[in-house]
Amino acid sequence: MSVLCIGQLVADIVVRPVAGLPAPGRCDLVDDLQLLSGGCAANTACALAKLGAETRLLAVIGQDALGDAALADLKLAGVGVEAVVREPAVPTAAAIVLVGDTGERSFWYRPGGNERLANGHVSDALLKAAQNRTRRRCDEAVESRPGRGPAPGEIVRLRDSARHRLGRSTATGCGDCRTPCRTSTIY
Repeated sequence: MSVLCIGQLVADIVVRPVAGLPAPGRCDLVDDLQLLSGGCAANTACALAKLGAETRLLAVIGQDALGDAALADLKLAGVGVEAVVREPAVPTAAAIVLVGDTGERSFWYRPGGNERLANGHVSDALLKAAQNRTRRRCDEAVESRPGRGPAPGEIVRLRDSARHRLGRSTATGCGDCRTPCRTSTIY
């Protein structure tokens, strides 16, 4: 099975455990700090690769150290990253993920390449190369940042354009995020 995941790639800086923010001017110790790949599409690609599927990711990131680290993590997981677009004018989207003692997560997010992803990045050849097509886009990346990134209508146009070019039906849903994704589509 070959799967193409299209959407978010985020450089996640995961810090754990975090009980609260340090007092101003103080430094608190944490047990673990990791720099990993994240984002709905990247997480889906990693999970499917671990299950044995041939997966590739199409996303937009910057030409920076965070992008390098995220790509290295994806390659280590067995995800094909040849379709990831690197743009020098934008940073790689990044999140600081604070994980509490109970496992609950809080995020600080800096927008980047995710907000540049557009229909023009998705070629017919790339779509046709995959036996199963997966399109992931978390709606929090669209709706919580007014004026940034594609509007929900653009997400629908991306989905409909790929559906038309493929001549296939689609299903909607997302199981890899805590927040339901109304704009995620599976091809």
